[in-house]
Amino acid sequence: MREVISVHVGQAGVQIGNSCWELYCCEHGIEPTGFMSEDKASQPSGRVMQDDSFTTFFSNTGNGKHVPRAIFVDLEPSVIGEIRTGPYRSLFHPEQMITGKEDAANNYARGHYTRAFVHWYVGEGMEEGEFCEAREDLAALERDYEEVGQDSADLDAAPNDDEDVY
Repeated sequence: MREVISVHVGQAGVQIGNSCWELYCCEHGIEPTGFMSEDKASQPSGRVMQDDSFTTFFSNTGNGKHVPRAIFVDLEPSVIGEIRTGPYRSLFHPEQMITGKEDAANNYARGHYTRAFVHWYVGEGMEEGEFCEAREDLAALERDYEEVGQDSADLDAAPNDDEDVY
């Protein structure tokens, strides 16, 4: 027996994959819940069908439910969220849908603009070593800020003798 595992990546991959699995379900008589439809499960004479071609794409759980052999991956959760709330939400296992917290556009923009500023400053006569020094200064400033914040939180937590405590 052959088995196919589908991997759907990114917005387009996830949307196309969802449409493909809807089509596979229709072709093999599997309902959106993952169970075989009644008219597909038995022939007119009442005998159970022996066609198991769907096992190439679906794995069978012990209770007769068919789960797609598929993985959906996207950095941005809204596209996979549409599948999780759509009509085929019961078909897929939740562990097969992997999402991040934000889309890749922000990652690109952060890297692109950071590099652009570095090149601009280097072109203006600033040396790259000065960036390392600035990074160390910023880290020291962050540590000082955290210490001040912790000290003020400790003062807020201590009771004041001048105030009446009820």
